[in-house]
Amino acid sequence: MEEIEIIDESGDKKYFSQLPNYILNHSTAIDQSLYWQMKRYAGENGRCFATQETLIKKMGIGRKAYIKSLEYLLDKGWIKFVGMTDGKTRPIKTYAIVDIWKLNIDHY
Repeated sequence: MEEIEIIDESGDKKYFSQLPNYILNHSTAIDQSLYWQMKRYAGENGRCFATQETLIKKMGIGRKAYIKSLEYLLDKGWIKFVGMTDGKTRPIKTYAIVDIWKLNIDHY
């Protein structure tokens, strides 16, 4: 049988992010917002290079709320710290979005 290769050139993945229901039902609005923003910035490669300042500004929250939410997402295992990435002026803490779709499917 001939193998078919499908290339998606629609670019629609640039315009939306999917959020698992598990995230929506097991976190606060701030946690959901941070996860969503990180997922949006991460794109297809799953790595978020957005700075703390960028995410705080985008979400309209303070530093304490950001840190509390970041720790929650890390503790839950929905994101993970993967190291530092060179930025324009300084290294940026980089996080990866963890694939939790199996958890989501099993729960629902």
